Amino acid sequence: QNIRLLCPMRNGALNPEDPLIPFEDHLDHALDGITTAFELLGVDTCSLHASGPSSRIAIEFARRNPRAVDGNIFQSIMDGKSAHFFSSPNLAASISNLAVNSPLTLNLVLKFLNKKIQDPRGHKKLLTNAFKKNPQDLALLEKEMFSPEFSERLRFVLSNSTYTLLHDLRLVADPGWDQIAELNLPMLFIHGENDKICTLASVKKLAGQLQQARVMTIEGMERLP
Repeated sequence: QNIRLLCPMRNGALNPEDPLIPFEDHLDHALDGITTAFELLGVDTCSLHASGPSSRIAIEFARRNPRAVDGNIFQSIMDGKSAHFFSSPNLAASISNLAVNSPLTLNLVLKFLNKKIQDPRGHKKLLTNAFKKNPQDLALLEKEMFSPEFSERLRFVLSNSTYTLLHDLRLVADPGWDQIAELNLPMLFIHGENDKICTLASVKKLAGQLQQARVMTIEGMERLP
C-alpha cells in the first residue's frame, strides 16, 4: 500500500512570546514530525508531497532516510529568488535578505506584519494581494480559504506562527535543489503554467537534470495548481 504524506508549508505554530529557535532546530523539528507520522501509521516507507518552501524539508528527509521514501512530489516549488507570500517581488527579496543577514531588523517587520494579521480583514487582504493577478488562483483561494470558519483558523495560525516566517524565508532562500541530484527517487513536479515567481521553464530545466523526474503542468494556474 502506497501512502503519501503531505509536508505542510508552515512547520509548527510558535507562541509569539517564545524565543525564536535556530533554523537547524526548526528543520530537525519538522523532520521529527515526519518520523512521528511514520510511527503512528505503522509504515516503513511513504511518498512525500511538498508544497512551496516545504520542498526543502522533503528533500532533507529523503537525504537522511533514503530507504524510507518511495518518491517525492514537489508542488509549486521555489527557486530561491523570491517569496510568493508577498505581492511585491522587491519586498520579498528584501525580506529574504534580512532573514539571512539581519534577523533583529526583520523582527520589526514581523511585528508590523503580525499587527496586520490580527485585523480580521488583514490576512484576507494580504493573501488577495498576493494572488490577485491570476483569476484562477484567486477563485480557488476565495472558495477554499475565505469561508468564515476556515478564515478564522487561518488568521489564528498565521498570527501564532509569525516568527516561523523567518524560517520559511530561509527555506525559500536555500531550497536544497543542489542536493536533489543525489536522491535516486522518482520525482513529480506539479507546477502552474503561468507561474511568474518560479517559471515553468525553470522547473523543466531542473527536472531535465534528474534521471527519474517528470513535470505535470496545470494550465492557466500560477501559484495554486
